Amino acid sequence: MKWVTLVLLGALAYVHFHLWVGDEGWFHQGDLKERLQKQLASNEDASQRNSALKAELGDLHSGGDAIGELARYELGYVGEGETFYRIVPKITTEAIAPVTEE
Repeated sequence: MKWVTLVLLGALAYVHFHLWVGDEGWFHQGDLKERLQKQLASNEDASQRNSALKAELGDLHSGGDAIGELARYELGYVGEGETFYRIVPKITTEAIAPVTEE
């Protein structure tokens, strides 16, 4: 009868070890929950980017205004009858530090 008790205690110890410390044990669950939260946040960011891209794609399909806007912004397109103005900020000598040689 003593050996049955020892075998059962050994099996119980084995099960508890794997329950708490094993690869899929209790302590590992906390790490998995943390990784899940990070992945959900990453998925939410990707979903927002996808929504913005879908909206931009819909604008491009529906009208020429979006195409003209992209051409102006990215390629510097100036349409017929439009005037292009470039505003250049004034550079002052106070903003530039003098270079001294030692």
